[in-house]
Amino acid sequence: MDISEHLNELRARMIRALIGIGIILVVCLLHQDEIMHVITGPHRKAMEKLREKIAEGREKPKEDEPTKGEKLQAAIEKLKEKDPQAAAVAEMLATELFDFNDQTHERHGTLQAIKYQEAFVSYLKACFVAALVLGSPWVILQLWVFVGAGLYPRERRYILIYLPFSFIAFAAGVVFGYLILIPTGMAYLATYADPSLVSVQVTLGFYLSFFLLLTVALGFIFQLPLVMMFLARAGIFTPREYAKHRKYAILTAVIVGAILTPPDPVTQILLASPVFVLYELGILLSRLTARKKKEAHA
Repeated sequence: MDISEHLNELRARMIRALIGIGIILVVCLLHQDEIMHVITGPHRKAMEKLREKIAEGREKPKEDEPTKGEKLQAAIEKLKEKDPQAAAVAEMLATELFDFNDQTHERHGTLQAIKYQEAFVSYLKACFVAALVLGSPWVILQLWVFVGAGLYPRERRYILIYLPFSFIAFAAGVVFGYLILIPTGMAYLATYADPSLVSVQVTLGFYLSFFLLLTVALGFIFQLPLVMMFLARAGIFTPREYAKHRKYAILTAVIVGAILTPPDPVTQILLASPVFVLYELGILLSRLTARKKKEAHA
């Protein structure tokens, strides 16, 4: 094909990719509450830890000492003997007070929207990112059909081998962030200050940006072993060079962790720790690749 035919083919593939993303986006918008519920899962876990700390800090009554609610109920019972009408009013006010306290406790730590458009923009952003993630196989398929036609059979074989493992590594990074890194880091930050002095209030927009940054970053970080193995296969680096520059890799991981996470040691360590393991895994895979390459040439 000449250049114009290549451009027409590329345009057709891009249009198909965008149509697929658009259809998935519509489905995500129809289920935006469910998507946001999943995304805010780490925040709810962190707030549970905060509520536990608040409950521990409250003064607990002794074993034989009645609670405040029991004392109030006893006072209302005594009031009924003298003035039943006043007791009924007091009981109604006590019920309203306890209901208000329960509602306040349940809403403590919920995400805040401080602008009229913040909730709308945040939900739209969440659905758009979800559509990109869910539609990425379709987009990559369209790119593969366009690019694969111009590759040699050996190059196509390499891509078909590496691509599924790349998806798996990206998903593993996202799951690690969702289940371990983000809840642990947020719980540490939320419970760091004394709850009686500091009330933790997080905006929806800030949380969503923080969540997407860490999950996407971890998804790409988990690609490290595959990149190292590919570079070793291409002869750009050797396993010995990887091992020799291990200390620089560790320093880079710490710097990246400091840049991508808030300025606290817990989340920085949690983000840098998997890099150490992934780097060692990359060295191991590179050695296996170099050995197979040597055996193939022998």
